[in-house]
Amino acid sequence: MSEIRRLCLKYTCLSESDILIIENIATTLQLIADSANADVFIDCPTKHNGEAIVVAEAKPSTKSSLYKEKVVGKFAVRENEPASLRTLEIGMPSRDLKAITQEYIKVKQSVEPIRNKENKTIGVLIVEKDVTETLNSNRKLEILARTNEELTSQITNRTYKESDITYHINDAILIFDENGVLRFKNPVAEQLYKKLGYKEELIGMDFSNLSLYNCSFEEIMNNDCIDVKDIDIGDVSLQVKYIVQSSKVLNLVMLISDVTDMRQKEKELILKSVVIKEIHHRVKNNLQTIASLLRLQSRRIKGEEFTNAINESINRILSIAATHEILAKQGIDE
Repeated sequence: MSEIRRLCLKYTCLSESDILIIENIATTLQLIADSANADVFIDCPTKHNGEAIVVAEAKPSTKSSLYKEKVVGKFAVRENEPASLRTLEIGMPSRDLKAITQEYIKVKQSVEPIRNKENKTIGVLIVEKDVTETLNSNRKLEILARTNEELTSQITNRTYKESDITYHINDAILIFDENGVLRFKNPVAEQLYKKLGYKEELIGMDFSNLSLYNCSFEEIMNNDCIDVKDIDIGDVSLQVKYIVQSSKVLNLVMLISDVTDMRQKEKELILKSVVIKEIHHRVKNNLQTIASLLRLQSRRIKGEEFTNAINESINRILSIAATHEILAKQGIDE
């Protein structure tokens, strides 16, 4: 049994055909590693939310690897590798997102989804490069991003300060230009993406790296995507809305609401409703049982007065049972 198969059977929910796809792609890893001059991996989702496992790896023969030890069999979590978990969950590629390896090295990951015949994402192909090689250029990019944000604010005759209303609402706000590049974010958006594992400055990033489900910038601008989308990422439930402003300098506004608490309360209400309905159902059954026992008893008792009293009690019990039956049939909407 191959190591890929052993790990997939032990830690994942992949089917036999899915594992075969992963094994076939793994045979090309060394070629990819040599072509990209980078460490290459295949990660598959485990049985736990927000976690993946490395099932295959290849180190470049043309340069030194970033790793001293073998990482196959080790786990990846959202806090350290947001790109791989993002692509696993929404099926979209991720480009040059920062990550921390199992050996605590800072890298940049480019991630592509691996899909089965049903178009379901069953794993990801990860290409990693050392982030320290480009620290100076990153600083320049951050300065450029801040400059772009300031210029955009001037173009739209607005200056986004803490007094702006966007800084005091509960929704995350991200605004993209006509090229799908992020030009503005409010603090809620920054905190949300940090929660999702993003480690770099968001301003200047492309929409494809910030989208939370599989829909491109072009599709949204052409109104080919759903305007409101409910998604679950790990333990977080989000509602994403888009506002297209084709005549503006800033073309697309993305609003993200964290509805985790609301969804949890909905689940609790449904659970309570089910429990209450079950209680009513059991009370009804118990009352009907008592009524049946009283009928048996009435047949053994002689005397019209006693029989009438028992029959009256039976009728009252059955009336109460009927009420509980009605309550048991009522749903949460009522």
